[in-house]
Amino acid sequence: MINIGIIDYGASNINSLSNMLEYIDCRYEIITEKNLKNDYDILVIPGMGSSKYAIEKIVNQKMIEFINNHIKNNKKLIGICLGYQLFAENLIEGGSQKGLNLIKGKIIQLSKNALLKDFKIPIVGWYKNQVNQNFFDTELLKLINDKSYYFAHSYGFFPEKINEIVAYNNINELKIPSFAIRKNIIGIQFHPELSGINGIKLFKYIINYKY
Repeated sequence: MINIGIIDYGASNINSLSNMLEYIDCRYEIITEKNLKNDYDILVIPGMGSSKYAIEKIVNQKMIEFINNHIKNNKKLIGICLGYQLFAENLIEGGSQKGLNLIKGKIIQLSKNALLKDFKIPIVGWYKNQVNQNFFDTELLKLINDKSYYFAHSYGFFPEKINEIVAYNNINELKIPSFAIRKNIIGIQFHPELSGINGIKLFKYIINYKY
């Protein structure tokens, strides 16, 4: 059975994620600085909260090296919502901070984008995704394309390399990346754990995803 570690930085949506993992019969453990072990097959950084607070907690709990070693050992890392945005090199929410620098790209405050000037931010609710048809995994695309998932965010992470973007949420002609993959690093802007059966099917697929 796959062993999953959920990183707890004190402001994340751990209960909903734990409930989903129990539903799909996954073995998991909540990770704090007291139990940084190397026997997890997958690490998950959940969402919700401020990026400044989250990255400071991760640094203070000495988790940066732990996360980097996990990736270097070719193990899978999944970031959800805020957890995905932490993959950036530079963070801006709550003040300028260094991120995990795992995927090259840029964080954008959505309320300052001209295409969204008349759109209510934060983006909250159910939205359908459009996929990058050039992405190689057609089964993954089927699970995402034109399927409704639950979003809740005020910032967007835009990876630099188009081929690392799997899907977008297109709002007012602004294509906001909603799913990205770089080798064993998977970022999801929406919340699969809050997205009902679509989220369950997708998460079951990505925990077994071959990269």
